[in-house]
Amino acid sequence: MRARHLPLYGETFGLQPASSAGGHLAPLLSASPTPAKAQGAMPWLGTISLDSGPLDVARTMQARDLPLFDQAFRADRAHWLAASPYQQMRAHIVPLLECARAGG
Repeated sequence: MRARHLPLYGETFGLQPASSAGGHLAPLLSASPTPAKAQGAMPWLGTISLDSGPLDVARTMQARDLPLFDQAFRADRAHWLAASPYQQMRAHIVPLLECARAGG
């Protein structure tokens, strides 16, 4: 996922341009690929995500206060659920391998 895709898909999920927004968008589209397909994306076999940020946005936002996340995900719980790959997972998801650095 590249930063240029954020205007296409980010608005669908209400993502704000911020650091690693594209990195967050990749697992979100894997969990819920319908918006990507609606924009003409071809089916893909899987996603490898490197340090994407929170997969469970609601849990992360309730647990700690980070200005970067506040900017990206706002203060609305309904928005957290919509922008959370964990909450968007359905029966037909694209396989996702999430990699994070130790201590991150």
